[in-house]
Parts: sequence; C-alpha cells; structure tokens
Amino acid sequence: MDIHNPKKYYQTSNLIEETGASEHSIRRYVRILEENENYPEIERDNRQNRLFNELDRMTIVEMVRLVKEEKKGVQEASEAVVLRLNEFKILVEAQETPSEDIKMNEGTNGSYEQNERLEYAIELLEHLSKNQKELDERLKKIEAHQLMIENTVIPSEADNDSVEEASGDNEDEIIENNTGISNSPQEHKKTGVKGNLKL
Repeated sequence: MDIHNPKKYYQTSNLIEETGASEHSIRRYVRILEENENYPEIERDNRQNRLFNELDRMTIVEMVRLVKEEKKGVQEASEAVVLRLNEFKILVEAQETPSEDIKMNEGTNGSYEQNERLEYAIELLEHLSKNQKELDERLKKIEAHQLMIENTVIPSEADNDSVEEASGDNEDEIIENNTGISNSPQEHKKTGVKGNLKL
C-alpha cells in the first residue's frame, strides 16, 4: 500500500481548523517537517499547493500538540513525530476504506477482520506510547543528572593550599597571643605588686 497515494487530501485551511493554530504556524511546521530527510515528500497539485494526506494530517496535528501541550520546540517536535511514523502509518492503514474483497464478504467475516485490525492497531499504539513515555522519563533523569554535575564546583589543589595556609596563619596568631599573655614578666610583676598592696 502506498501511504502517499490516499483517496482523501487535506488543505492548509483544514489543518488550521482542526488544530487551532495560525496559518503562519502551520506553514512553519510543514516547512520544518519537509526539511527532515526521513519524512516522505508532501505532494502538491498543479499550482504547487501542498496536498496533505492522512499521514501528513496526523503528523502535523501531533506536532502542534507537542508544541502547545508539552512545550517542545518546533524542531524537537518535528524529530519526535518522524520517529513515530510507523505508528501513524498503522493508524492510517486501520482507518482505510475496506478493499473490494472485504466489501464482498462484509456479511460474513469482513467486519470481524476489520475489527481485529483496529484492535491490533490500538494495542500496538498503546505499547508504543508507553515506550515513548519511558524514554521521555529516562531523558529527563539524564538531563537532571547532567545539570547537577555541571553545577557542582570541584575545588582545585590551589584552592586547597590557600585554605590550609590561611588555617595555619590563624593558628600561629592564636599561639602568639596566648604566649604573650602568659609569659609577660611585666604583667607578672604588676600582678605581684597589686597583691602586696592588698595585704
């Protein structure tokens, strides 16, 4: 199945209406998305107007959500949705109009098969969503740890030497002061005289 050859196309105005984003924002998101070499080329009509298929619509809507709700940058949102292209393709396949064979057998097992595909797609999306959340949490922990390392100041050897010298100087001053008070002969003499006068 060719994802980029759908039966239905959307215009910029449709995306604006669905997302609530401005025309300028939508065009900016699309331009950045097109610059990503891993994203399929968006089709254009004879007048070079972009024709968005279901895959494009899902991708751009998710980009807008990431920017608005999760406060991601447009470039970061673009990279995030490209990583989830397989997830979006599964949704597109699940939503496709049933083939002629399925239509012919709709009275028997056609509806059942389509429901099975939808259930499988939902289960897979839930699994992918869970993995994405776990990756986001791990990334946040790594970023927090990196920030903590960057903010930790490790004292250099020169700083340690300065601290030790300052500590040594303070100890010398204390010893000198104590020695001056206890060993001054003049102060001893004065003390002795005062003692005799009292007697």
